[in-house]
Amino acid sequence: MSEVTEILGTFEMLLPRFRDMETAFKFEKALEWYVDIGRKLGLTLEANLVPENIEGGLINNYIKSLCAVMKGRTGVIEDVIDYGEPLKKQGPGNDPESVTGIVASGAMMMCFSTGKGTITGNATCPVIKIASNEETFNKLSDDMYFDGSRLLREKTDIDALGEELLNKIIAVASGEKTWSEKWRQRQFQIWSAGKLSL
Repeated sequence: MSEVTEILGTFEMLLPRFRDMETAFKFEKALEWYVDIGRKLGLTLEANLVPENIEGGLINNYIKSLCAVMKGRTGVIEDVIDYGEPLKKQGPGNDPESVTGIVASGAMMMCFSTGKGTITGNATCPVIKIASNEETFNKLSDDMYFDGSRLLREKTDIDALGEELLNKIIAVASGEKTWSEKWRQRQFQIWSAGKLSL
């Protein structure tokens, strides 16, 4: 989970998932630091909805945060790291700068889920774009690399679909080009506190 504005207000929900209280404390301090930066810049972190979010059914920032946390699965949260800080343990918006930060932390490829079809690649790693709905996958069939919405409309289970995605990840790691590489989508951005999007 990389966008701080998308995890505000979820500390108590995430508390049982932290590896230990030290990790939970680091998370809480990171949120406090970010809110403080916003205050110093005269910005609020409360209004994080964009028109596409509202069109998709989100009615407030808290529901958006809950959805963002759900995308982060249910496993143990191993660590909390600063932007671009190298990972010390196993386990791992604004899209271009989030991808850059995750790559700087040690990732070698990105599995990027999107509902509306965010057109993003990256100059530093392959990006596997995963469509979360059939309409986006069909409209952007030469940009989306994997159709995750099949879980809801086909008689397949999450393990089988996950195995299929893993095979695609292995193929990309072995040299197969993703759509973002074929189209030379090479966005690159580093986080800036003035933008306050992470």
